Amino acid sequence: MAEAREIDFKRKRYVIDAATGGFSHMPPIPQMVVILSFKVEIPEFNTLQERNRYKQAIEEVLAPLVKANPPLVEDLEVILEATAPDTLRKLVRFKDISDHRRPVVEVQLP
Repeated sequence: MAEAREIDFKRKRYVIDAATGGFSHMPPIPQMVVILSFKVEIPEFNTLQERNRYKQAIEEVLAPLVKANPPLVEDLEVILEATAPDTLRKLVRFKDISDHRRPVVEVQLP
């Protein structure tokens, strides 16, 4: 599987490789994880109930990657951490089956 262009999800732009001047690369499965997560609305309030709803929605939107035949992702884990009263750190940790170089991938969602 070819590499995809890395996206700066906060600025919604491609990342430029400072050494080459070309586009920086991102493995396609982590990119799919982030792009699919955009389908889920970020909670308005940082409550336990809203975090649980958000976590479940992320797991549902990523289910096709886990349930594919063969699966593209294994050991999917959504981690939400309240870092401040109004700030939520959102991570997705998983095993990218297509990339044997990295046993576990961790992607921070915007």
